[in-house]
Amino acid sequence: MVTTTMRILRHRRHPRRNLDRVDQSASLFNLGQQIMMYTLNLLPLAAVVSLIWTATRYESTPTIMRKSVRLFLQILFFMALILVGLFLLSRGL
Repeated sequence: MVTTTMRILRHRRHPRRNLDRVDQSASLFNLGQQIMMYTLNLLPLAAVVSLIWTATRYESTPTIMRKSVRLFLQILFFMALILVGLFLLSRGL
């Protein structure tokens, strides 16, 4: 069990700026993992949405597949545009 006194002593041994660098890199790594997890979930979501959307519009299987692939690529393109736009807007924060 770590007491408050032990924490203070540990804090005095290490300069604060070194701890900040370690904390920042660890938090950025965790943030990157979370973003990748959510981004990877968008691919099957876009595929399912495009398949269901085109299946309700057409009856022919080749037409459904062709149109759903096109819609899937359009969805990914616009999601990428939105991601880049949000990145550019948040870059200065």
